[in-house]
Amino acid sequence: PENLGARLARAAASLHVMDFAGALADCDEVLKVDPRNRDGLINRATTRLLLRDFAGAFADSEAVVASDPNSFEGLYLRGVARTSLEQY
Repeated sequence: PENLGARLARAAASLHVMDFAGALADCDEVLKVDPRNRDGLINRATTRLLLRDFAGAFADSEAVVASDPNSFEGLYLRGVARTSLEQY
């Protein structure tokens, strides 16, 4: 089985050096194995925001908030995505 922790770490490192394609690829692989993986969803939402894929970022952050309504990261990312989509 895939080492999800290593994939998540590489996704975060890719995001840090602005390798958005690499970050998305690793997040997608993690989420294929574990569709509700909080860190995978947060990293992918962040990457999608930076790529201006606001609808995708909103969907990912909404999934985080659905599983953890008190997630600061999920609520923050959802708010940024919603504002960017002009859904006030």
